[in-house]
Amino acid sequence: MSLSPRRIAVGTLLLLAVAAAGTATAHAAAPVPQKIAEITNVGGVQSGPTAASTFTTTKPWHVVQLWTYHWNDAKGAVPGRVGLRDLKTGKLYGPWQTRGDNGQGGVPNANWTANVKVDLPAGRYRVTDSSPASWAQNAESGGRGFFYVLATPLAALAWPPLPSALVPIESVSNGCGGGVASSQPQFGDTSTYLNSNNPLGKRYPVSFREACNLHDAGYSGAKVLDTLNGGAPLDYFTWTQLRVDDKFYADMQLLCIDQIPATAPVARADCLAKGGKTSWGAQTRYNFVRTAGSLFVRARPSLGGTWTQGDGADRISITISQSLRHVGATWQIGDGERIQKGEFRGTLISQDQDSIVRGTARLENAAKTMQRPMTITVDPDRPKEIILSGGGLAGTFTR
Repeated sequence: MSLSPRRIAVGTLLLLAVAAAGTATAHAAAPVPQKIAEITNVGGVQSGPTAASTFTTTKPWHVVQLWTYHWNDAKGAVPGRVGLRDLKTGKLYGPWQTRGDNGQGGVPNANWTANVKVDLPAGRYRVTDSSPASWAQNAESGGRGFFYVLATPLAALAWPPLPSALVPIESVSNGCGGGVASSQPQFGDTSTYLNSNNPLGKRYPVSFREACNLHDAGYSGAKVLDTLNGGAPLDYFTWTQLRVDDKFYADMQLLCIDQIPATAPVARADCLAKGGKTSWGAQTRYNFVRTAGSLFVRARPSLGGTWTQGDGADRISITISQSLRHVGATWQIGDGERIQKGEFRGTLISQDQDSIVRGTARLENAAKTMQRPMTITVDPDRPKEIILSGGGLAGTFTR
């Protein structure tokens, strides 16, 4: 089949448009350097600054170039080294070797340029130059040496992905028995059903361990893989006891049907119901958890509010917000120039005996911003206490 010239032209234009859009996007993604500090003018210059070349920035930058001017009575100067001194901490960035380029009137090595890659926190800085005797200045510059700083915005720290709440089923279950999580077989894992009233007749064992494991996970409010229903993730956090128990019943019935063939109708019926004369069936097990299960259901942590540690001047407060498993927090410690602000984002992970919130704390002060791992541990038997670790905070907080 042939295409008309018009269709060929339209197709070509579409391909060109897609290619152009891709190119434009790639170019737009690169940040454009800009002058964040500059002292220059078009007036006549002398050598030897009489005042410091300083500048202030209120946010962090990624410096890519530092330039100074050395006209030096039309003689220029052998390229030296330049740097940046933090006037608060005294830290020196650099010095970096420069290259020399011709200046006004073809003066050799009048322009000193250092191409660098350095992250500069917000603060006040002084430009350093290895040859102040040849560094250009004039009255218009206030006696300060000519310079400029070229930089791109420093990208904010990206929050890492939130941890998953998914846990291994064996970490929150112990099969059809009591006690802490365990992979050990339990007495109640398996029941056996006769297909007749003859005690010597054929027996059909059925393992209910998978259903019991999922039931344990439900009582803990955990997120696990539902191995009996396709292996999809199953989050029990918002489930009521009744809903967990009803699923337990349905899972046990599924196991009865799966492990006892239709050719053994008596044994299958006993498994689905009360178990007959020799064992417990799905209905009997269900009735038991409906009666006594409330003793074992773990309350879901509710962390929203203000938590504190210490008294008086040593008191630290942290404000926590919670939306189901998503937990956030903010706090501030120190005073004056020593203030440090903290922010936390994490995931509440339900475990066998307690719950833990895992995530990342972002700490910010006047000099820098950093991120650290942080955890919040919650004991359901002590709902008014939490234990913090990491993020500059540690120990027990109460509300």
